[in-house]
Amino acid sequence: MANRLVMHDVPCPLCGSEDETAILTTPDWTGTASGEFRMVRCSECRHLYLDPAPVDASLADCYPDDYGPHQRAVDAAGEHPESEMATRSESEKRPWYLSTLIRNIPGPRAYYRWVTDTKSVWLPPGEGAGRRALEIGCSSGWFLAQLRECGWSPVGVDLVEGPLKQARAAGFEVHHGTLDSVMFEAASFDAVFGWMVVEHVPRPRETLQAIHRVLRPGGQFAFSVPNVSSWESSVFGRHWRGYDLPRHLQHFTPRSLTDILSDEGFEVETILHQPSFLYWLGSLGSWVRHRFPRSSLGERLMVTYENSPPLWCYLLLGPLGRFNALLHQSGRLTVVTRRQS
Repeated sequence: MANRLVMHDVPCPLCGSEDETAILTTPDWTGTASGEFRMVRCSECRHLYLDPAPVDASLADCYPDDYGPHQRAVDAAGEHPESEMATRSESEKRPWYLSTLIRNIPGPRAYYRWVTDTKSVWLPPGEGAGRRALEIGCSSGWFLAQLRECGWSPVGVDLVEGPLKQARAAGFEVHHGTLDSVMFEAASFDAVFGWMVVEHVPRPRETLQAIHRVLRPGGQFAFSVPNVSSWESSVFGRHWRGYDLPRHLQHFTPRSLTDILSDEGFEVETILHQPSFLYWLGSLGSWVRHRFPRSSLGERLMVTYENSPPLWCYLLLGPLGRFNALLHQSGRLTVVTRRQS
C-alpha cells in the first residue's frame, strides 16, 4: 500500500514569497506515496519547488525500499559498467565486445572509458591524507569507500536508516538524520559532498548555511543536482525523472544555483554538465509504465536501466550524452564550489 504523506503549504524556499503559479501535477510514478503532487513556480524569483510539501517527519516515507541510489554496493568504485560486467561470474556468457581480445585493443578500451565516464562525482586532486570529508546523503557508503581509498577520513549522514547498515558494516562513521540534527563541530571538514541530494532538502538555504558552518575556510563543497532548464524536462514533461515528485522538493537551473551559492558564501568554481543519458531511460520508462501498465518494460527502464544500465547502453547512448553535455543541455549537473573566507 502506498504511503500517505503528511503535507503542508510552504512559501518559496529561496525568497519566502507565497505568490506562486502551478506548473504541473503528477502522481508518484514509483507508487511509493499516494495522492497527487504539485510543482509550482515562484512569481518573485522564478524558483521551481514542490507545494504542498511533506512535513519533515514524512520525508523518509517518500523513499521506497528498493530506491535505486540506496542499492549501490559499498565497494563500487564509480559508474563503470565495464568493470561491473568484467567481475560477473565466469558462468555468464560474456558479450563479444567484452572479450579479452577486444578489450586489449587500445582503441576500444579508450572508447569504453570515454563513454562510461559520466562525471557524476568529483574528487579533489591529490591525496586526502590528514583531511576530513563529509558526505550528506551517503546511503550505503559507496562514495565514502572512494574517499577512504584516496586517504580521506570520511564521515556520512543520511535521512534514511536502511542503507546505513551497509555503510556501518564497512566500518564507516555514519549518522542517521540531517546535517542540522547531527550538529557537527564548526570548521571541522575540509570538503563536503552531496550527490543528488540538494534537490531533496526542504530548506536549501539552511542546508547551505550548515555546510558553510562545518567547512573550513577555503574548503570545497561538491554536489550534483538535476538541471530543470534542460531540454529533457520539456520533452518528457511530467514524466521527466528529474522531477521525481515528491522526493525532489527543489528544481534548480545553473543560474539559480549560482545565485543561491553566492548568497550563502560559496564561490562557484565549476558547473559541469554530465554526459548522462540515465534520465532518458527512466523518463521513457515512466511514460511506458503509465501508458501500458501491463507491460514490464516500463518498470525495467525505470528501475534497472536507469540505475544500472548495461554496457551496451553506454556504447550506444554515451556519444549522444557527450554531445548533449557539450551543448550544456544535460539533465544532470555536477557543481564544485569553495567556501569563501
